[in-house]
Amino acid sequence: MNNFFKKIGAKKINHVAVATYNINKVVQDWLSLPNSKLISKPLKNRKQGVNCAFVQLSNNLVIEILSPLGKKSPISKHLKRGGGAYHFCFEVDNIFNSIKLADNLGAKLISKPLNDIAFNNRKVSFLFHSDHGLFELLETKKNKNNSLVEKAFNRNKLDSNKLNKLHGIFLEIFPKIKGIKKDKMKINCIDKWDSLGHLQLIMAIEKKLNIKIPSSKLDDLDSFDKIYEFLKNR
Repeated sequence: MNNFFKKIGAKKINHVAVATYNINKVVQDWLSLPNSKLISKPLKNRKQGVNCAFVQLSNNLVIEILSPLGKKSPISKHLKRGGGAYHFCFEVDNIFNSIKLADNLGAKLISKPLNDIAFNNRKVSFLFHSDHGLFELLETKKNKNNSLVEKAFNRNKLDSNKLNKLHGIFLEIFPKIKGIKKDKMKINCIDKWDSLGHLQLIMAIEKKLNIKIPSSKLDDLDSFDKIYEFLKNR
């Protein structure tokens, strides 16, 4: 059988799920990878019988970490076999049509489509195929509000843009910082970052990022990290 996922209408991988008994520990394990980000803290998904959290890796792949919510959790059998990698989740435009197509190609329906709190009540369904194991389908149709994962993912992309723009502004005002780690960039520790340089920096940030920084905050914003944290919350 060729092109299975194409034939059932899969658009892209939404996430890869792993199962564990210790969700907090495994979340920290994934966060130990360079440039990984927590996009959703552990939450209880009672309809699915699991606790779930989401971590975005540096290549934008999202990892869903699951732990059982009670003895009858659907992941319990998997955990008894050792846990770990659990399923791939694919986005589809029409979940009911994709289920029918998958059934025609030999897949077995494990759970009928239901609204999932982790994806802002978009419908999800689980199927099993002998060639691909357990996999999840997630409808791509968006409700008025983005899903929990999508909101966090979009927020992280915005944060990344702010970080890059801020670094560019620093380079314009203080060209000699090139090669210096961001956590080492502090007032009076960088060439020309004195009181005058600080004022020039703040004015450049306000102009290029179209924001107003209260004068009462100027003395507190004495490092790259502090300025970035301030901007993240704007």
